Amino acid sequence: MPQAALAFLSLALGLLLPLGSLPTFALGVWDKAEPLVVAFHAGAALASLAILLAIIRQPSSTLLRLGHPYVLLPLGLGLWSCLTSLFTEMPVVTLLGAPQSGFGALWFLDSAAYTGAALLLQGQPRLWQALRQLALGTALATAALKGWDWYSLSRGENHLLIFVSSYYGWLALALPLLSQGRGPWQQAAFLGVAALLAFGSQSLAVILLYLVEAVAFLFLARQPHLMNRLSIKGAAILVSLAATLPWLILHGLPFVRTIPSLRDRFLIQALVQSDIDAYLERLLTGHGWGRTQDAFLVWLNQSGERLWQPTWTFLRSDYFHSHNWGVEALHAAGVPGLLLALAAFIAIPIFARRSCFPQATVFAIVWTLLAGTWFPLCFSVPLAALGLAGMADDTSWLRNLQSRLAALPVLAMGMGQATACLLLLLYGLAFSTLKQAWQMTPPLALSVPLDIRQDDREASRLIQETLDRFGNRAAAGQDSAGMVPSIGRMLAFLGDRAAAEPTRLPPLVVGLSAMAHIHVTKDLSFAALPNQLGLWREWLEALLVLAPQRSDLAIPYLTAAIEQGKIEDAMALTDRLLAVSAQDPVGLHYKGLVLLMSGNREGGMNLVRLALDNGIERFVQIDSATRALFERP
Repeated sequence: MPQAALAFLSLALGLLLPLGSLPTFALGVWDKAEPLVVAFHAGAALASLAILLAIIRQPSSTLLRLGHPYVLLPLGLGLWSCLTSLFTEMPVVTLLGAPQSGFGALWFLDSAAYTGAALLLQGQPRLWQALRQLALGTALATAALKGWDWYSLSRGENHLLIFVSSYYGWLALALPLLSQGRGPWQQAAFLGVAALLAFGSQSLAVILLYLVEAVAFLFLARQPHLMNRLSIKGAAILVSLAATLPWLILHGLPFVRTIPSLRDRFLIQALVQSDIDAYLERLLTGHGWGRTQDAFLVWLNQSGERLWQPTWTFLRSDYFHSHNWGVEALHAAGVPGLLLALAAFIAIPIFARRSCFPQATVFAIVWTLLAGTWFPLCFSVPLAALGLAGMADDTSWLRNLQSRLAALPVLAMGMGQATACLLLLLYGLAFSTLKQAWQMTPPLALSVPLDIRQDDREASRLIQETLDRFGNRAAAGQDSAGMVPSIGRMLAFLGDRAAAEPTRLPPLVVGLSAMAHIHVTKDLSFAALPNQLGLWREWLEALLVLAPQRSDLAIPYLTAAIEQGKIEDAMALTDRLLAVSAQDPVGLHYKGLVLLMSGNREGGMNLVRLALDNGIERFVQIDSATRALFERP
């Protein structure tokens, strides 16, 4: 049947996704992650086409299978996210997610499509066996490649797959699902390859959770009666506890935050929580998916971290998720999204066949615990979908439906997935071309493509990286004049986007950073133009409207203004900062300096002392000798 062939092809493509980060497939700015998202949507579009044909040919039996909660719950979360995208500032970001992951409304629709395609293959033992073997082979190849990466990086060489190995730990937890009902040798093979992935992930959490799952699976395969007394209600309670336990431990036990990785998670979740608390009216619809970095940019100073010499890993990393499924769902999709996400976890054991119920419970617990401290990339979704479909019972919430009209929404979903795949492919190719052009000597001054997500995150990231590289190239003696036209194109793009989309933070932040490189650190001083200070001030004002507490971003401008003798301008800006918060250390410090330069020694000294009391040393370095000058008598 054509629908079975298409379903098989979609899942086969999905199972091969872990290999999509190989350099052969490099695409876009995050060139090891973006190819995965493109292929993820492509496989989901094939799955939707398979479902579409199945509904047309056999509407009653197909809808009966697709009515399983494993399909309908992620579908519901995806549809709710599509609906709420209309009420968010960045609807396309909500639909497509951050470019580094694709974790948005379409992710959940894709998940439903993959699981639906797997359910269509029930009763096709040869196809199921082929998919199992493909999953095992891909997992083994992935483990081998990550082993090579570890060896290569230890020698200072390049890596082949995604640098962060922890993402591959999700495969280690999903792969054992395919060992159910197999003989002892096959079960050993699946668990053994999963062990390679778990230990290769270099994540203590993944390793511990894998060991719990593997030991439980081995015991339950031989002693299934051990969990006979566990009821469905009991399983639901255990999964619910697993879903909330990481958050409770992280926020309720301060000593665990002495572990650097857990401290990172606590701080980023605190910033996202600040965004939630500031807009309680959005508890119904949320802010949209892919907005964690925006919360970080707005509320960074709430973390209390020292910015000039940070100890927080996040400040040197590219985090785009809060590392907790609940915080992320609440921030992105509101309370309904949170409840739908929780229901999807709880549904795993509740709607598994009774013979799979013990293993499904164990899997749901370890999977949910990991989701409380980490987050997946899309390459683990098809494998998990196949494993869940293999455990699914005959529950259906679409019984007695046989209308072919159900094919229409499936057609719309498939068209959306195919369109996203094509647009992201073209967009990624355009950015790959731009990146190569800027790496040439001298760089080519190409125009920057417009972001289809309309948040300009990708362009901003590439511009920031390229400016840093230009600074290093100039310092190494390369011809800086050849870089000026490209820098001009970058600044023009940032200015145009800041004017066209004044609610977008990334171009403003990168524009301010570029001005600091040009006028303060001087590593890009060769790109300075006379009118840039006025443009710099406009960008700063626009950013302070969106993020009024980010006074730290005014530090380079204030430094440049004082150096150029623009005392009145600097005074006006410090008053602007202090109008937001009278105790703002940046405003106090620089106003004190301006007063000192204006001859008001007592007033200036008092303000600088007050700035020291309020933590100015979190933002600027002050040596002990300078500090002693301002100590109170």
